[in-house]
Amino acid sequence: MSAQPCGCDPEARHQCAEHESGYYKTCGAAGSADTFVKTHPLDHQKSAQEWADALTSADRRADRRYLGKAEARKTYPVASGVLDYFSLAIMEVAHVSWAGNQQHYPADAPLHWDRSKSSDEADALMRHFLQRGTKDTDGILHTAKVAWRALALLQKELEANQHEYLGDF
Repeated sequence: MSAQPCGCDPEARHQCAEHESGYYKTCGAAGSADTFVKTHPLDHQKSAQEWADALTSADRRADRRYLGKAEARKTYPVASGVLDYFSLAIMEVAHVSWAGNQQHYPADAPLHWDRSKSSDEADALMRHFLQRGTKDTDGILHTAKVAWRALALLQKELEANQHEYLGDF
């Protein structure tokens, strides 16, 4: 089989969804199978709306891994096991995302996580943790920023080790 690690299959003239959206910079289809490099979508020259669409599409594809077998899928109760428990906290964490986007980009820029601006999650999490119970200079609770950084740290850990964590999917 000639499929590349990303899912592209040059012989079958099939391109993976990430390459269709421009989410990968290079691909094994152009050379050897190990030459693909995942990059941040905003590194490319596309309109804000094009990248918003591509990011949303990429997020939907990433979430498919949790929609596998029914038995396994039921062990991830996102609404009843997270949102129903922590609805106010999730709202605050969402506000942290919005405020960070406003801080680093023009007001009309699509909401996105620019990973080049946040690579020290563990250290930043602890800095905010030390000031928990108080508000940061932007008026946002330090504890909400702790939660955002914890989610970012977990997301990166899961992405880096997804082969270990996907189990039955």
